[in-house]
Amino acid sequence: MILAQVDLSADLVVKNITLTGHAGFSLKGSDIVCAGVTVLLRTFVSLLKAEPSVVVNWKRESEGDVEFSVDSVAAHSDRYLGWCWFFLRGLEDLAKEFPQHVKLNYGHWKGRLLHGS
Repeated sequence: MILAQVDLSADLVVKNITLTGHAGFSLKGSDIVCAGVTVLLRTFVSLLKAEPSVVVNWKRESEGDVEFSVDSVAAHSDRYLGWCWFFLRGLEDLAKEFPQHVKLNYGHWKGRLLHGS
């Protein structure tokens, strides 16, 4: 199971992310659930790395184990908010569709589904 722990700031944007484990939906290399989480995470991280106003603090990064925090967002906060909502919506949808393979926990807002489902 992939466990996603997401801590949100007071304005409901991603502050900390920890992803651990493997989906176990299918064999390695053909696991669509793992692929879905990986694509969401890689896209989100790509956007963060390309934006000079976003400061990311990497704590761990290895296969099946990622942890980082967003320390500051100096400019383009509306863009960052959109990226957060896109990433979290995707994780929520995967957790809803594949509950035996993806579990999403929110820090203080544990269980809050941002898109209202």
